[in-house]
Amino acid sequence: MIAQKEEIVIPVIDTLAEEIKELKKVEIQIIEEIYELICQDATLLKKYEAIISIDGIGKIAAIVLIHLFIKYPNANQRDNIFSWIRSNL
Repeated sequence: MIAQKEEIVIPVIDTLAEEIKELKKVEIQIIEEIYELICQDATLLKKYEAIISIDGIGKIAAIVLIHLFIKYPNANQRDNIFSWIRSNL
């Protein structure tokens, strides 16, 4: 009985692992496309470079922060930003 369960579980794990690899490729492609769009706008590129220079901030976080700054231009106070984050999680 144990051997049968292992035979069933392993193909599922292999399939999921392959799907995750493919999704990761799509994620990387999307990030690259967004970066290309950012590079077309000098203002966005300057903001991106400033944000990415912060220790611990990577490409995805920088893109998300730029998006939030564009979507909520008046949310520049710390309390407003954290309040928004808490209400949208």
